[in-house]
Amino acid sequence: MKEKKKFDCVQMKWHIQKKIEKKYAGISDKEKYERIYEEIKNNPLLSKFAVIFKNETGYPA
Repeated sequence: MKEKKKFDCVQMKWHIQKKIEKKYAGISDKEKYERIYEEIKNNPLLSKFAVIFKNETGYPA
């Protein structure tokens, strides 16, 4: 008999996506991406990745 998982990453991903969907409901994609980029840029753990991403892609300009 298969043991029931204590942690379901698919369900966690679904819940996180729903939270993000609610947080950015009613705004344009451009505004959404700009806000997300600012949040990442201001996060001490993620900010270096934002700089690398911007340097490699030029987005957001």
